[in-house]
Amino acid sequence: MADRKKEPVIPTLSPRLPVRPEPAVMEPGVDHDHEKHTDVLFNNLALAGLTARHWDIRRTIFNQVGLQKSLISKLEFTDVRLDQCNLANANWQESTVFRAEFRSCRMTGINFSNSSIRHALFEGCDLKFSTFRFASFKDVCFRQCMLQDADFQEANLAGAVFRDCDLTRAQMSRAILLGADIRGSRIEGIGGRPEDFKGLIIDESQFGVLSWQFVKQFGIDVRNANGSD
Repeated sequence: MADRKKEPVIPTLSPRLPVRPEPAVMEPGVDHDHEKHTDVLFNNLALAGLTARHWDIRRTIFNQVGLQKSLISKLEFTDVRLDQCNLANANWQESTVFRAEFRSCRMTGINFSNSSIRHALFEGCDLKFSTFRFASFKDVCFRQCMLQDADFQEANLAGAVFRDCDLTRAQMSRAILLGADIRGSRIEGIGGRPEDFKGLIIDESQFGVLSWQFVKQFGIDVRNANGSD
């Protein structure tokens, strides 16, 4: 019997969510600084452009919540799930995310720079043009996500898993990729120097993509053996 293709290990911890969360609301246009919520459900809220400082959200579910273009500093998510939320162009720099799931969320252009993201799952999310510069990841999985032109410069992605994602033109310059697993993902035009990819786990088809990319990067002129162009 032929060996089955070995699946990458995804060591994320699922969030500890409430069994019967209490419905809660946030009214737009009011002060939302220092919000603290535990064991609640936010459902179908429109909070586009919200500006706030220091949220501490625990054991909470966000369902179809619009937080696009929000600016939230010092955001803390612990045991949180976000389903079908609109987080496009949100600025959530220096966030702390622990045991969280982002499912089918629109996150185009979201800014998670300088954030700590641990035991998190991003599944079916649109993360094109997202920014994770200087972010630290631990036990994080991106599954079936659109990550075209995402910016992971100088992020610590050691051990992260990108499964069936589109990483076209994603920027990995000076990122830590030791043990990161990108098998099964599209990587055409992925950015970074050869030394930036040390320790990265790839599949055979990706080897050809990276090899040709490095050939062009070093200005190597590849010609047919018979001397023709």
